[in-house]
Amino acid sequence: MGKQSDLALLTVPEDAFWGDDLRPLVFLKEVPELQSPIAVAGYPVGGDSLSITKGIVSRVSMVRYSQSGRLLGIQIDAAINPGNSGGPAFADMQAGTVAGVAFSKNVSSSTDNIGYIIPYAIVDHFLSEYMARGSYQGICSPGFYTQPMENPAQQQYLRVPEGASGCIVVKLEPSTEAATHLQLSDVILEIEGVPIAADETIQFREDERVEYSHLISLKHVGDNLKLKILRDGQVRDVSFTLQRQHHLVGILHEVDCLPSYYVTGGLVFAPLSLPCMEAVYGSRKWRTLAPISVLQAFVQQRTSPLQQVVILVQVLSHEINHGYKYSVLPIETFNGSPVHNLAHLAAMVDACADPYLNFGLEGGRFITLNRQEVLEHTPHILKINNIPVDRSDDLLGEDAAAAAAAGVEAAREAAAAADGEALQDGIAAAVE
Repeated sequence: MGKQSDLALLTVPEDAFWGDDLRPLVFLKEVPELQSPIAVAGYPVGGDSLSITKGIVSRVSMVRYSQSGRLLGIQIDAAINPGNSGGPAFADMQAGTVAGVAFSKNVSSSTDNIGYIIPYAIVDHFLSEYMARGSYQGICSPGFYTQPMENPAQQQYLRVPEGASGCIVVKLEPSTEAATHLQLSDVILEIEGVPIAADETIQFREDERVEYSHLISLKHVGDNLKLKILRDGQVRDVSFTLQRQHHLVGILHEVDCLPSYYVTGGLVFAPLSLPCMEAVYGSRKWRTLAPISVLQAFVQQRTSPLQQVVILVQVLSHEINHGYKYSVLPIETFNGSPVHNLAHLAAMVDACADPYLNFGLEGGRFITLNRQEVLEHTPHILKINNIPVDRSDDLLGEDAAAAAAAGVEAAREAAAAADGEALQDGIAAAVE
């Protein structure tokens, strides 16, 4: 299953299904031209027999497939309704040629007959990776973010040569290879030998352009990405290995996040993720109801591969946690040590020998529990709330130990950096 590309590979185990009368369909490798006829076949709501709707190719552009990214899509005006998803969109029904796979439509009240199909390029990326690796690793992360470079003054400031164009690197993901090869304010002139326009697009076909991210989406995890950049007025070539998307905050269930929790003294902790927020507030209301500090985490970048934003989801009422009514708040420290991920927090609590447990929350707030009371009453709190165990399975075993160790190392590095800054401040004060 490829949730990022909205595709799944299915089969029928009964041999009788694969009779001689079945006719294989053939994908068109090229995206149909604009105004080309399209016929969408499927079993949408309204009946049990096959439904066929007709239209034309209206546009080719980057379309949001999921919360985690945009991929190439073909816009059509043939009706697509629930039940059409996964069905073929024929370029020629008689010849059995397929232009794409039906997958969504625009449901805005201000639009009519805007549907989308998945083109061959995206289907081939999914199938070829499954055939080569036996699984689908998803869409690559370039590790950098850009902005357009259309203003003449900005082009002059960055010393862009006459006739050249490109986009500006404005953010780097610290845990990716891109961060070691690119710098902020680098101008990306070409990607895979294809010139980038000032509006961040590349030529797709004559008179048609798409965002340059299309070329990255065709790459597989582990492939090299080649860029031509401009830095300090000098043109240079760089290349680096592409990695899987690793958001600081998980976006897609079973892609970059799984249900995970830890309960101690009635405090319920979990990694911050989009599915978690949808479960707490609802899929349509979480953006307006979630605290600002939680929303801000969605646009932050990982500084290490195993980093998580851990939140206090809720407090299960009991006399040992009386007075604490906090919910959905990031936890920053435990007994003064930074929390790197949920496994790190659980390991620190398990190993704590201090008489009190202090959980530092966002905004300077903190929760204090008596350690002996926590050990004594947590089993009862779990029982009365029908929670079988105090932690999810992912917090057990070697992976959890590795995540906890990464947290210890991150805390050590943070402490060393703080000591270095304090030393520099002391030297500066002495000089003054």
